[in-house]
Order: sequence, then structure tokens, then C-alpha cells
Amino acid sequence: MLGVYPLFPVPIGKKQYSKRNEFKDKVLNFIKEHKELEVDGINSPELKHFFNSSELEKGFFDYIQDEDFKEFLLESSYNFVRGVMGYELEDDLIITDCWINNCYKNGFQRFHSHGNSFVSATYYVNYLPSIHSALTFLNPFFNVHVEPFFDLNIVETTQFNQKEIVCDFIEEGDLVLWSSHLDHGYDINIGNGRVSISMNFVPSKFKSGPYTFSIQK
Repeated sequence: MLGVYPLFPVPIGKKQYSKRNEFKDKVLNFIKEHKELEVDGINSPELKHFFNSSELEKGFFDYIQDEDFKEFLLESSYNFVRGVMGYELEDDLIITDCWINNCYKNGFQRFHSHGNSFVSATYYVNYLPSIHSALTFLNPFFNVHVEPFFDLNIVETTQFNQKEIVCDFIEEGDLVLWSSHLDHGYDINIGNGRVSISMNFVPSKFKSGPYTFSIQK
């Protein structure tokens, strides 16, 4: 029998927020009462954003003041970087930006990655898998090619030949974390109300060998 050993697995973290119901009401009420702050997405007019700009004087936590949720984000990202990825952290991480995504029927998000970030995440405020598209990641090993290259038809799907992975394990109230360089997006929604919050994290101190540098917001 042929022995098979998976190499270089890519971690995706998931953590359920214990106060998801109260927080959901807070975010949905904010969206309803602050339509003037809603802007169109770049790729899909049915995808709307709040606070998705570094030029704004006030951001997510200025309007939605919730220290418990912020602590949940910081603790989860720390555990992902330190406990799962195994990297040294001399201090906490910084939330560099945080924004709301409100996706209507026929809205979608093209594949993209997040620059100037170490870990990215999305929290699912209002999410029904029956009508809302699932987060999907592109396989980073399949999408780096040097032309020309050879390819074969896939006759059986395995963990070793998937070019993209659909995250069918996500539930409402989940925070999903990943390395920021991973390309991700989602397909066309068949219903309204896919509401999520995305954010980026960086360590406040980067240490590699004898060198350390700090980041301030």
C-alpha cells in the first residue's frame, strides 16, 4: 500500500462568539440607522461596506463601542498566531482596520488578499448557509505557476488536487481567521442579508532573529 503524508497544511481558525445574539442586534440596528455611511463595493454594487477606508476620521469601534467584542477579536487572533501558527509574540496584536460588509441578493466578492497585514479574519453577524454564499479560499500551491506547465483532468477530488476550498463549516457567530496572503472570496448570494465584519491584524512588535521593530497605529 502506498504511504501518503500531507505536507504544509494551511490553518484556518474558527471561534464562536458567546454574545453573538446581542452583538447581532447591535450591528443590524447600526446598519438600519446609518445608511448614509454605506458605500458600494468595488466589484459588486450589491455588496455594501461601512468603514472600508483608511481616510475616514472615525472607524468601526468609534460607532460600535463594544469592548467585549474587541477583546474577543484580540484574544482569538493572539491564540491563532501563537497557539496554532506557533509564532513568537512579545506583545498583543493590533487591529489595523475593521469594516462591515452587507451583501444583498446577487452580490459577491471576487478573490483577493489583504496587503500590509499578518492575519485577516471575518466575523459572521447574519449568515444563513441556505441563501448566503460560503467563504472560499484558493489553494496557494495550485495558483502559483511558471508558464508553461502541464495539467491533467481531475477524475476524483482529493485533498491534494482541490484548486479552491469552500468553507462549509462556518456558522453564524463564528470568527474565521487566516494568513492574510491567502486569496479568498465568495460566489453570488441568492438572498439578502449576508452581514459580516472583516478585519486585519498585525503584531505590535515584529521579532526575527536579532532584529525587532514596532508598529504604532
